[in-house]
Amino acid sequence: MAAWNLWRQRLFFHDDAFIELRYVRHLLTLGQAVWNPGEWVEGFTSVLHLLLVSGVAWWGQAFGWSLPEAAHAVNFVAYAVVLGSGWLTLRQLSPQHLWPCLAGMAVLVGSAPLAIWVWGALEAPLASAWVSLAWMFWTRATLRQGQAVHPSGWACVPVGVCMALAVATRPDTLLLLLGALAAGLWTERPGKGSGVHTWQTWALRWAPSVAAILIPMALAQGLLLWARWSLYGDVAPNTYYAKVHGIAVLHRLQTGGLYLMRTVPDVPALLGVPVLLWHMRAAWRDPWVLRSAAGVGLFVAGLWWVGGDHMAAGRFVVPALPLLAVCVTRLWWVPQPERRAQQILWWLLIACLVSPLLRPALRRDSAAWAGQLVGQHLAAHWPAGTLVALNTAGAPAYFAPELRFIDMLGLNDRHIARRVMATLDQPMQRLPGHMKGDGVYVLSREPDVIMLGWAEGQVAEQSQFLGDKELAMSSEFRRCYRMAQVQIPYDAEYAHLGKRPLAPMPMTYYERICPKRVGGSVNKPLKPS
Repeated sequence: MAAWNLWRQRLFFHDDAFIELRYVRHLLTLGQAVWNPGEWVEGFTSVLHLLLVSGVAWWGQAFGWSLPEAAHAVNFVAYAVVLGSGWLTLRQLSPQHLWPCLAGMAVLVGSAPLAIWVWGALEAPLASAWVSLAWMFWTRATLRQGQAVHPSGWACVPVGVCMALAVATRPDTLLLLLGALAAGLWTERPGKGSGVHTWQTWALRWAPSVAAILIPMALAQGLLLWARWSLYGDVAPNTYYAKVHGIAVLHRLQTGGLYLMRTVPDVPALLGVPVLLWHMRAAWRDPWVLRSAAGVGLFVAGLWWVGGDHMAAGRFVVPALPLLAVCVTRLWWVPQPERRAQQILWWLLIACLVSPLLRPALRRDSAAWAGQLVGQHLAAHWPAGTLVALNTAGAPAYFAPELRFIDMLGLNDRHIARRVMATLDQPMQRLPGHMKGDGVYVLSREPDVIMLGWAEGQVAEQSQFLGDKELAMSSEFRRCYRMAQVQIPYDAEYAHLGKRPLAPMPMTYYERICPKRVGGSVNKPLKPS
């Protein structure tokens, strides 16, 4: 099923992956992890994924690998690690019976999101791989021949290292560790059958293990924070400011709740496990169920708080899949006094196997499909150094490497990302990552080309983005920019990637016709001091 899942989704690729790959290209060619040369903005979330893709791309140059192929190579290895370490973990938790392990593996091999984001070329499979490895090392440290033992400090070092790498891949995976660690310490507290009679001896007993887990994470995060501050002048990635900072909590909770609801059909265990825990009260006495459920619960609460994601197929939930698989495996071991619980377990197993059948095979993301044509057209018809303002920051910027760009949604622009949003009245502002814009700021940079709306461009009056609305209302924009349209042809093979009709794609853009005041298209923000 894993191979079938991967084969079905092989045409998928997401536009945001091209953002990271533009950073990779500049890191390899200029030695700078930047979107525009000289502009120090951290418009990527995953430091480790970017570095690994850069390393594989550098090594793969001898074999003619492209940057997307390097990203796929990293994710394929991560996918294999998730399945391999996941199986070893489940076998440790169920050494005597194979059936519970197969039920837990159904959560992994039947996961359409995991397979989809291998091809999507973003960091979710890599984060899931580090979490799965950490959980494998944790089970090895705490189980001997199926019997629970107290872990030594040295045995927990690999757990801390893997979780440090997971957090360097996706910062929110820290919530998985904190939830599981807190639940584990709570179940071992004095008076709960742990054999530890005082809080002092309890603390001394757990101090080496906790330190072995947290110290590698603290060192890794300290190194990342120092590097981020030294290079970019920030304490958090610019993506945090673009997606979370300045957005009302109630709005984020609304979009986050809708995101989780949309994810349940792709990850049935996300709903099935809480339902089972409600019906199977005895499951709370199983330490593995409690730790896994606490980790996933805190992780999901964090996703809800930040507002979820706008991308397809539950990308944000992929790192939690190994812990959901552990929950499902252990639930088969718990005594089931109610027939209903047994029925729910079977329905959950069936849902995990059927959900990838119901998920349509995805093609290339529409922004990436149109954006490649736009980027190739811009590269062919505009000179190097041309400054282009747009909302779709991935494929157009990647396929026009000699041009400079303004990301009007703020992922790669420090000024726009830090704007506080008092109102969210445009349709596209309902999507996480699409809520910000600043038409006045964009005009102050005097771009040579402005592309409103989607990747292929829109007429100003039809656009649904905040920055586009502010530009359309500006007298300077109407005076200094002239609309132009071109038809970009493509062949049948490329049409198949996006499931588009074989007809030229119309591209709409606005060209500057007023003289420049601030030194031409090389105008750019300076590196933060």
